[in-house]
Amino acid sequence: MDPILITLNVYKSLWFGAYCQSNGRRIIPTVTWADERTYDICFNHIETGSIVIISTIGVGNNKNGFIKGFCEMKKRINPPLILVYGKLIEGMVGRFIFIDFKDIFIVKQDMKQLSLFEVDNMQVIEEGSDLNGRTRKLY
Repeated sequence: MDPILITLNVYKSLWFGAYCQSNGRRIIPTVTWADERTYDICFNHIETGSIVIISTIGVGNNKNGFIKGFCEMKKRINPPLILVYGKLIEGMVGRFIFIDFKDIFIVKQDMKQLSLFEVDNMQVIEEGSDLNGRTRKLY
């Protein structure tokens, strides 16, 4: 995507978040990136220490590029918690709440809003262990 279009999309997202905040809403920023050229545009306008939302959907064959951007996002924003639409990708380390892709589109009459205070879905991925051993549920 053209850098000008990326800048415009980031601007619109930030503007909408600011508008919602000015009307009393709590906002969790959605963070997206493409490659190294987009890091300043995508990461510099989010407050350090913010909880953020990312998506692993559509990463496909560019997992190395995703992890590179993910590490840069963590370095610049230092989020204490990351909400993730999708699945874990090898190399992701931190505190996460995973929201399965299929759950986003299933519509039920008894649908319940995900609460950040219900931490049974929270996982801590620790550096230095294999993928099977690196997930630990918090209760």
